[in-house]
Amino acid sequence: MPRLRNIPKSSLCKTPKGLASLGSNMGTLRIRLPRTISINRATIPLGLQDTPANRVLADRILRQLQLDLDNNTFQWEDRHKYRNLAQPHQLNTITPPKAIDLWSRYTESRQPYLETSTILKDYQAIATRLQKAKITDLTTAKLKLLQVPYSLEIVKRTLAQLQAMTKWAAKQKLITNLPELLDALDHTEIRQTKGSQNKTRRAFTKQEQLTILEAFQSDRFSPRQAHSHYYNYVYFLFNFGCRPSEAVGIQWQDIDFKQQQIIFQRSYSTVTRQEKSIKTHTTRTFPLTGSRLLWLQSIYPDHPIPENLIFPSPTGLPITHPNFLRDLWQPILKTLVDLGEIERYLPPNNTRHTFITQAIASGMEEEDVAHICGNSDRTIRQHYKAKKRQIQVNDF
Repeated sequence: MPRLRNIPKSSLCKTPKGLASLGSNMGTLRIRLPRTISINRATIPLGLQDTPANRVLADRILRQLQLDLDNNTFQWEDRHKYRNLAQPHQLNTITPPKAIDLWSRYTESRQPYLETSTILKDYQAIATRLQKAKITDLTTAKLKLLQVPYSLEIVKRTLAQLQAMTKWAAKQKLITNLPELLDALDHTEIRQTKGSQNKTRRAFTKQEQLTILEAFQSDRFSPRQAHSHYYNYVYFLFNFGCRPSEAVGIQWQDIDFKQQQIIFQRSYSTVTRQEKSIKTHTTRTFPLTGSRLLWLQSIYPDHPIPENLIFPSPTGLPITHPNFLRDLWQPILKTLVDLGEIERYLPPNNTRHTFITQAIASGMEEEDVAHICGNSDRTIRQHYKAKKRQIQVNDF
């Protein structure tokens, strides 16, 4: 078997394990194994014509084989894998996984790091959108999502999640065209709709807060369902800066009157109907002073059971927040808007924005507000602290 003449230096790998070389027979490239592997100098045909372009590919394969020799990982029985490396076109014959299958595998990989409620709610929502838009090929995902149609905000969030998925899939070697997919899923040109801009950075005024609380306490709009039962729950949302899921899950054992603090360490998922940790997975404390301390003492039962919820539903079960939103919050607040008693409707989550905005306006440092609310001061500024409705320029 003739040797290949004028072999570049890069094609000869001298190592303690022996020399592997690149050769040619009848115009076809092959790798010759060192005598330390086979006295008869066995060869591995690559099935490549001896051309300059194929020599570049063959040289890379030779280097991989030599590396395996050096690491004692070369097995004669696995020699065919080097021949397969010489067939790059085979990579393109693999049918890429369908979008919904890829998302399912991605979701499964994320389960150890996410709450069950997040998987069931947010990740399942992405799966539903992929099915509803009939997306099988990710390169057409953006167009199909816009055709359903979904709001621009939903499309933007979905594309962002799909980009994260493709990056994971590329690391898992499930896809080979990452740059193409990231470009197809790009969402930077999708602007927020007018209605979504700054919608989180809105808060009720102090007077609107009092109006809403009075409406709940007085059963003002209760021809069908009394809502004064939920007054304490709404009061807590406005005055303690927590998330609704945290207020729903708080128990009497979380109130420490001796240390004068609330310990936020649990919340309640209406998706799984189970207790879970708070969003940041970090216990935080809220100091109890002044009117807040007096109010909690006023509703403290004579013989409290530590594990009992502070704000149960009328049936004694945890408040189902979607039902509270649909049956009570929305009807009451939209009626108040129609009557001109509050300026606009805002969801229950904005009671948290209201607390943060009023706390900062009262003179509290943003860092302190962020600490008791379980956020960074940057998040407080960017997402929670509401802009003033009317700006007054002081004399200076």
